[in-house]
Amino acid sequence: MTLSEHFEANSASKSHPRLGWPKGVQPISIEGLDLLGINVASGRLYWNGLELVAKNRVCLGGLEIWLAVLATMGTLLQAIPVFADWILH
Repeated sequence: MTLSEHFEANSASKSHPRLGWPKGVQPISIEGLDLLGINVASGRLYWNGLELVAKNRVCLGGLEIWLAVLATMGTLLQAIPVFADWILH
């Protein structure tokens, strides 16, 4: 058994999965943590030399973008009198 095969066989903990985790997901064992790495320069995570990539991204639709813009504008408009009062006193 190669070192890589040994780590892959022992990367999952023998303990039971946590409640609410998807089926087939196991906790990482202490030995399995050796498979986890980080590129300090880029901050990217790697598992057994392969980059970990999050695939589910949040994309706002047109209505959500407009609501965010209106909320930001409202917040800024409310802050102007407070800021002006702070500057003048």
